[in-house]
Amino acid sequence: MALRAIHKQHGNTQPPQLSHLICHQRNQRGDDDSQTLQHHSRKLEAQALACTCGHDAYDIVTGHDVLDNLPLVRTKLRELEDPLQNVVNAVHEINFRSTVSRMPRGGSDEPSQALTRYLNLARLPELRASLIIPAILINWIINFLMESMNAPAYKRILLKISGEALAAGQGFGVDNTRVHEIASELAEVHSLGIEIAIVVGGGNFFRGVAEQAKLMDRVSADHMGMLATVINALALQDALEKQHVFTRVMSALEMNQVAEPFIRRRAIRHLEKGRIVVFAGGTGNPYFSTDTAASLRAMEIKADAILKATKVDGIYTDDPVLVKDATMFDEISYMEVLRLGLRVMDATAIALCRENNLPIVIFNLNRRGNIHRVVMGERVGSVVSQG
Repeated sequence: MALRAIHKQHGNTQPPQLSHLICHQRNQRGDDDSQTLQHHSRKLEAQALACTCGHDAYDIVTGHDVLDNLPLVRTKLRELEDPLQNVVNAVHEINFRSTVSRMPRGGSDEPSQALTRYLNLARLPELRASLIIPAILINWIINFLMESMNAPAYKRILLKISGEALAAGQGFGVDNTRVHEIASELAEVHSLGIEIAIVVGGGNFFRGVAEQAKLMDRVSADHMGMLATVINALALQDALEKQHVFTRVMSALEMNQVAEPFIRRRAIRHLEKGRIVVFAGGTGNPYFSTDTAASLRAMEIKADAILKATKVDGIYTDDPVLVKDATMFDEISYMEVLRLGLRVMDATAIALCRENNLPIVIFNLNRRGNIHRVVMGERVGSVVSQG
């Protein structure tokens, strides 16, 4: 009788308790479906992220970190478009299915009408947020990959420039135009946030082991060569500061009026403050070349690599100027350089780099933009490493 009274009171509608129970069950089922769909959405996004990084699609789901290997991210950048588009499509499909599942049952909506209702509901703040979050994630992934692609390969470098490079083929002295060209290229690289130290030679003025010094005492000749490197360092400093780059010259030979004395911690502090540091005076000791000084200074300041600027494209089996069929090495080990007697750097410098696993990149300074290409990780010149 009570049930009939309730039916009579509410017409053909269901009793309030029963209607509430059905509504509660439907909402619970809808919430469960929504959680399942959200979990599936996160899984799809995670798998797509893993694919873009060159890993197995399930690595990230099982807790593996796929963002460690930036070279893999760079090599997989071209494959980014399809996985991310799959994420976008999957997210929209999941949100569409979730919205339709929340619609009143028993309707006869056609797909187009259901889509219209979905788009109308998408204007709601809570549903719009569910669409924005995947978009933010995708945008973050794209920005991360683009930044990793544009990130320099080296944070701190030591550039070895010979004195002959500053003479620009005239054989003696400093070619002002060429020095300013080198300074301009260094300023561009410095603007990337790379810390640059330079060791400059003095062969354009005096070389202690050259023919001109054969009748001199070796120690005196080497000291004259050290003074020549100070002249070149001051010329390079002037050109760099005309490019609005703060530069400090640090000499292994004390001459306080023109250069700072070399103090390791002060040199590192200059680099951290964004100044270019030019090391002059070699090691301050005779019988050691500026190549050895470059290796020594690079290890003292904890440089990531030595970049040796030359007039040829890399390391060859023979002198490419004299031997036309000489072949270039893309990569070569320290031991091979020593075994073959290749005149890349002197044996002492190579041995120091080998003991401390410091890579050496040999490249052509006469091709503008090569310094920028090397620091960005492009395959330029020859690389000397452990092999």
